[in-house]
Amino acid sequence: MNDTTINPCAGCQSNCCCDLRKLKLSPPEYQQIYERFSDRFTVERKGLLYELSVHKEYNCPHLNDQRLCTIYDRRPVECRIFPYTVNQTYHLGPLVLFTYHGKTPCLRKKELFPSHRETRRQVHRLARDTYGSVKICLVCCEGPAYRAVSKLARLLCLKKLAGLFRR
Repeated sequence: MNDTTINPCAGCQSNCCCDLRKLKLSPPEYQQIYERFSDRFTVERKGLLYELSVHKEYNCPHLNDQRLCTIYDRRPVECRIFPYTVNQTYHLGPLVLFTYHGKTPCLRKKELFPSHRETRRQVHRLARDTYGSVKICLVCCEGPAYRAVSKLARLLCLKKLAGLFRR
């Protein structure tokens, strides 16, 4: 799916892509797209990422009366990869691991999923826009490969912690 296509969620009654919960944004995305609406959100910082959740009485401020996105061609990375969702970021020294999954409740998600290659490219863009060249960013879909990488990361952390106590 590219930016010139018509919004595939237009006309959908469930509006699951409009209910912003823990939307991950790079600092430029937050500042350019959402900062002026900060009173409508709970804003948390996760490392350098912003994580937005809309207050109950609001929806995304970029929806028009027909509940269509008014910034569709400029929407944030996480909106571009929907129904995938950026789930976690793990920090280990100069390394940052971004994970994503497709467990969203969207009724049409099988039709909408972008390719894993495109999704990884977009999530890597989010990582690069957030951390620049300061960190080494890895992107992984949550599944068997993710479980292996996260197990390795936990072992490295435990080994590092054990080394601290031996000194």
